[in-house]
Amino acid sequence: MTTLESRRWVILPILCLAVLIVVIDNTIVNVALPTISRQLHASTTSLQWVIDAYSLPFCGFILAAAGISERFGRKRTMQLGLMLFALFSAVAAWSHSTEALIGARALMGVSAALTVPSTLSLVTAAFSNERERAKAYGAWAGTGGIAGLTGPIVGGALMLHFWYGSIFLINVPIIAVMLVAVQIAVPNLDASTRSPIDVFGLIEGTASVTLLVLAIIQGPSWGWTNPLVLVFFGAALLLMASFVRHERNHRDPLLQVRLFASRRFSTASLIRVVGYVSIFGYTFLLTQYFQIIRGYSPFSAGLHSIPPALCGMIITPLGAFAALRFGTRMVVATSVLFASAAFLMMTFSTPVSSYFGFIVVVQVFSSGGMNLSNAPLTSTLMTSLTPDLIKSGSAVNEVTVQLGATMGVAIMGSIFSSTFIPGVASAFRAHGLSSVAVLRAQSSAVGALSVAKHLGGPLGTQLHAMVFSVFMQGFHRVCILISIMLFLAAALAYRNLGPTAQVSHQKVSSPLPPATE
Repeated sequence: MTTLESRRWVILPILCLAVLIVVIDNTIVNVALPTISRQLHASTTSLQWVIDAYSLPFCGFILAAAGISERFGRKRTMQLGLMLFALFSAVAAWSHSTEALIGARALMGVSAALTVPSTLSLVTAAFSNERERAKAYGAWAGTGGIAGLTGPIVGGALMLHFWYGSIFLINVPIIAVMLVAVQIAVPNLDASTRSPIDVFGLIEGTASVTLLVLAIIQGPSWGWTNPLVLVFFGAALLLMASFVRHERNHRDPLLQVRLFASRRFSTASLIRVVGYVSIFGYTFLLTQYFQIIRGYSPFSAGLHSIPPALCGMIITPLGAFAALRFGTRMVVATSVLFASAAFLMMTFSTPVSSYFGFIVVVQVFSSGGMNLSNAPLTSTLMTSLTPDLIKSGSAVNEVTVQLGATMGVAIMGSIFSSTFIPGVASAFRAHGLSSVAVLRAQSSAVGALSVAKHLGGPLGTQLHAMVFSVFMQGFHRVCILISIMLFLAAALAYRNLGPTAQVSHQKVSSPLPPATE
């Protein structure tokens, strides 16, 4: 037994904490979005970039980071990533403009990309017994549920007593503890390859995703038929096609395209992307619904996020056991279908819907449905691969999370903006408001309500109610789209995952080199 395997139960929580710190950075930011919008005068588009500036480089550099960890050692790469993450978290905390905050978030995303890739491959190597490995996958995937529970509460509590920068500064002491734990408990691993990184593939892959997200986010404000938006879409598609062709022919590619020759792997990857598109896109708007429409404080909004987050934290590890008993196909298809129904129910919400009588029930069903599928999908991704592809598969597994998070905020935020911007602009123009007031109103819900409040009187009250109505229209359209996407994902899971997708109890060889003291 290698040093890595003998320490597996000590190393697992450390690896999970490394995942937690980068996942929690999205959930903790969501509760601060209305405050950032007010204090930095950020538009809805800027708020999308506050989220996506983190997820986009995370997604774009994750494969390159996986290659770096293979060449320079997983422990060293993880430590470097954590140190940089702490540094740029401090920079974000003291940012006083939207542009500075977005830039710091982007650098945090690159740092997160350096931190995460080794975690899942280390879990796979440390647990050679498949039943233990299934439990470890459940714990690893369950960190997202913990982040969902603690992020909004911690973020809300910090916002209650400090400025918005405190949600970033809190990362620094946590990472300091992590660095000590990693140094003591995680063994050094020899680099397994010295081949050069596929720089051309890195540029193509990152540029294609960046242009696609840029087009999606800017589409509502620039216009979907704007020549520049169309150019971005076209360039993104061409670069993606060129990236796939390049990776297929490269001797040491960033992305092993042959991974997707496995129907189980490609299906599980697609469902994970759809799931994270749904969750991150929905959460982006839900935090604004709680604070802007319901009038909750950031801390209260965090407290109202406890039931679904707690459900997710409990349910996620159970998914691994459910898959062992009932099969991955049934667990994933059924759970995703439940989530689809829950999001459809959310279209009946109103600004005064009872939280405990309606919203919390829908939240628990959607959270439980989505989180129950996490561990089986992760296990399906990893167990559908031969040992020589597991390292590439672990990086792709994380890419699906970040790609889903990036696209979720971009797509759902743009669907909302495509409803909100013309709706608010039309209503405010109809009442003879100046172009400056209209521009301020259509920039964000916070901006629209501030204009209405400034007007006061019957007109202000009327416009205030109209902003609420248009917000709910956009929110409901997002929920409908999510419901349709998840219904199709459930059907795909039932068709393609099949009974053979159950977790095997056989041992597989470790994909990593022996650990050294």
